[in-house]
Amino acid sequence: MLEYLIDHARDNIWCSPDQDYQSIVAPHRLSGRFGALDYQVVMWDKVYLPTWDERYHVFQIGNIHPKLLGMLTISDKWQKLTDLINDSDLTAEVYFEDGVQVPRCECWLRYGRHRNLIMAVKDHVRIPKIKTEAPYIRVYTNAYYKSDRFDGVPATTTTQGRVVSTSDEILAFQRKFHDALQLEGAALAFCNGRLVNDLSPFNVRNGDYVEFVQDNSVYRTVDFKVSDLQSFESELDNKRKFLLSYPEFGNDTIDFEDDIDLYIYKPGEQGRYWGVYYHNNQKDAIRMLTHKDYSVPVSYVQGYANDNGWGDINDLVIRMYVRKSGFKRQLVQEANRIFELYRLSHDKVKQAMLGIDSTVPNWRAEHLEQSPYVKIMRSISSDLDPIMVQKTFGYNAMSRLLGDTPTKVQFEENWPYVELPPGLYIDSTAYEYDEDGLLLGFYHHQNGVTYRCNNKAARTVEMLGGIGDSSLDVEFHKSELTIDPTYDYRVYLCTLLGNQPAWDWVDISNTNIVSIINNEMSLNINPLIDYSAIVSNKKFLSYEMQLEPVNGVMIFSVNVDEEHFGVNEKMVSTIPPRRIDLWMNKHPLIEGLDFHVKWPEVVICNKQYHDESKAKQDIVVRCTGFCNEDLTLDSQREFGFVEHGYLSADRHYDVRDDKVLSCIVGGKLVHRDNLEFAEDNLGVSIPGIDNGTPYSVRENIVPMRGEMMDDTYVMRERSMEVDTIISDYMTVKYPEPEIPEVNAIPQRYRLYSPFLSRLINNLLEGHIDNEPLKEHFSNSDMVDMVKEYEYLLEFDPAYLGYNEDYVTVHPHRYAGKIQLDVYQNNFIRRIIQYYFDDKIDASRFIEVTLPIN
Repeated sequence: MLEYLIDHARDNIWCSPDQDYQSIVAPHRLSGRFGALDYQVVMWDKVYLPTWDERYHVFQIGNIHPKLLGMLTISDKWQKLTDLINDSDLTAEVYFEDGVQVPRCECWLRYGRHRNLIMAVKDHVRIPKIKTEAPYIRVYTNAYYKSDRFDGVPATTTTQGRVVSTSDEILAFQRKFHDALQLEGAALAFCNGRLVNDLSPFNVRNGDYVEFVQDNSVYRTVDFKVSDLQSFESELDNKRKFLLSYPEFGNDTIDFEDDIDLYIYKPGEQGRYWGVYYHNNQKDAIRMLTHKDYSVPVSYVQGYANDNGWGDINDLVIRMYVRKSGFKRQLVQEANRIFELYRLSHDKVKQAMLGIDSTVPNWRAEHLEQSPYVKIMRSISSDLDPIMVQKTFGYNAMSRLLGDTPTKVQFEENWPYVELPPGLYIDSTAYEYDEDGLLLGFYHHQNGVTYRCNNKAARTVEMLGGIGDSSLDVEFHKSELTIDPTYDYRVYLCTLLGNQPAWDWVDISNTNIVSIINNEMSLNINPLIDYSAIVSNKKFLSYEMQLEPVNGVMIFSVNVDEEHFGVNEKMVSTIPPRRIDLWMNKHPLIEGLDFHVKWPEVVICNKQYHDESKAKQDIVVRCTGFCNEDLTLDSQREFGFVEHGYLSADRHYDVRDDKVLSCIVGGKLVHRDNLEFAEDNLGVSIPGIDNGTPYSVRENIVPMRGEMMDDTYVMRERSMEVDTIISDYMTVKYPEPEIPEVNAIPQRYRLYSPFLSRLINNLLEGHIDNEPLKEHFSNSDMVDMVKEYEYLLEFDPAYLGYNEDYVTVHPHRYAGKIQLDVYQNNFIRRIIQYYFDDKIDASRFIEVTLPIN
């Protein structure tokens, strides 16, 4: 499991800094201040210089092979740097600390027999610094040119340069530069080592060095006015930094810092400018914040301004050249929810990063700059460790990588199957659905990277981690147990009265009563008065049954097979799960609408999918996950009604992209790919789904199998905290489009009142004495008569509240009208008025008859 996550990070985030053979080297000066003439002594050898009777400044890069710098093997002879660039994929800059470059056309390299790389730079009046400073050399070979995305046409990086002596030579060279501007990529012009806007007689003098570099891999050029930049305090480098962020939508690939060159220039009149190379001599010169946002220290920009006599840095512009990378890394789901951040406008993205009117700490620049996500990008492959990777993805993204479900089937030999994510390879349970989203059955998957369906009609498979069974993986009355670290555990304790547990469970999992050392769990309890339950998530409760209404109400208690004191028995479950799911006659039901739970009792109040042709309804029960610490079920769910063809038009932003979700729409399981949520857009309807149709979106908890850094639920709680902050922020900053108030629906969804249905049934069966109903009775008398039924109000939609625009609640579960005499009918009408504020119309469902004397 952990290896899969590491491999996924390596394949989708890691940018392989070594692949570009990028190096920055500070050569050592061999020649004196005035250079060398004709030859230079290197390691007691007389090495003749590239040309005769010309002075060169000679530098040494010791004991390094050219291939380590991305160069082809250089034999023991001089080669001009421009030729090396033009004949290979190499890009190179030779520059001074202030960013002024040495013309490539006057740099020569030679690899000697003593394994020394020697660089010679021709002396020239336009390059005075060469007499006193040793330049740096940065070499870079873009791996893009070796990738499948590069077709070889046009050529890679090319360069030309020379000293111009006349106006004609200047104009001729300018034409070559303008030809280069027409090619794909970017062309950069230099005069005496400074970036210029053009090579024209207006800014080039006779005797100047002119040069241009055409780089086919550059696909974007962005200018940032320093006066427009905003800054933040970097916690990673303890420096004030500028945020470099530009509007670019539709591009969700990583533009790695390795593949970006920065220049700083000062604009002049008529579009002219002179600039210098912003080098990466310091590792914090440029940092990544996201896939395409960066930071540069303010002090470094100020340093270039000072060194070049530019004065106020607010007059400067930072230019960014972005190259295509060796790997095309898409933006992945990760713990900081950058996907959600980039739904905002560019201005709001910057505000969130800079903490301007922002309440999302995960989106602050100082947080993003030191996040594991960008750390993985720049890491050495061997440094990708499990903790870093887990922190990068967070629970939500890992849940999708390891256990995403439901899945649409594929076919092999005309039989459906699904490919599984790694978290579901072993001991998982498949719930198969037909093309209408109705349940066909559930089946244990023991082992394998694919699951072959049991039903030929299966079109969607919802696969959950764990074995769905009528029993759980639980050990009772144990104080010591060897646990399996690939599963999560919970420990509960209740009072033992003789040989009878009181079932007053409390969760002691996170108390000092429980100790785990080397996978050995021990409980500090008294076995004479304490009764323990140690439960893992290896299994979850899942079973089928046929349910017959009990006195007019579809009610049951959740059962489980358990062993207590050596006796196996089916009993009412006493430890609640995290979540309960139900199906009735193959239709998935929605908790809070179709059924209500007060553990362990469940009441189904759905009338929509009730089959009147059967006395007993087919029910499937599924209980998954660990309950909350206070032994309550999880209330985290989204439930509503389709409006104008869209789910979730509720004026609240929900974070969903990185979660494993099950979507129920109108009694059918619907794959998320078939749905359009209002957070995404408005204007495209959902085919075949009527307005007013109820829906539910619930998160499936995916067990993090394997030795993770934390328990599954601890990691999920951490993710939920971030989700809540982002949801609240996005609700304000990224509101849904306005939709019309009127949402026409074909019909309202049908439920019934369990409380009324029980009363009506018992009136019909004679379990309620009819005589008192013939006399005058007060509301107090009426309440006394139905006191024993009031517990059903906790399951009753009419009492709990429902959306009257989309739902109608019937007074009983029967299909047609039932007959009540006038006294019984009056009694029911009084009940409706008292308990339900007259919201239920019983007249369409009750036929009034004369009383039988």
